[in-house]
Amino acid sequence: MNENSLKNLKPPFSKENQPEENGRPKGSLSLTTILKRMIENGEVEMKVKKKKKVDGKWVEYFDTVRISPELLHSGVLKKACAGNTRAYELIMDRVEGLPKQELKHSGEIGTYDVIIDGKAKTED
Repeated sequence: MNENSLKNLKPPFSKENQPEENGRPKGSLSLTTILKRMIENGEVEMKVKKKKKVDGKWVEYFDTVRISPELLHSGVLKKACAGNTRAYELIMDRVEGLPKQELKHSGEIGTYDVIIDGKAKTED
């Protein structure tokens, strides 16, 4: 192991130089919570390009639409039905749950089996 590798292992802060903040303050809301509340309360708006006939000519204009949870879900469902594989994966991950992923680590110290659902998984 070279000296540069050992220098990288040292902690970034000394005992005198410690960060004052320890993450987000207690009681503050996460971005996910804020967005969920905004959508549920109908506070999210989106500009949509529309067309209408004026004096026999089609004119494009922008209209403001409030986004509801149902509208978001129907949009994802429409995309999945139209062949968007990412939208399909998103729906299936929510409905069926994410597929289980197994991890196996081996190195100088030894080999470890990952225990999932109370059963040790070994490589065949």
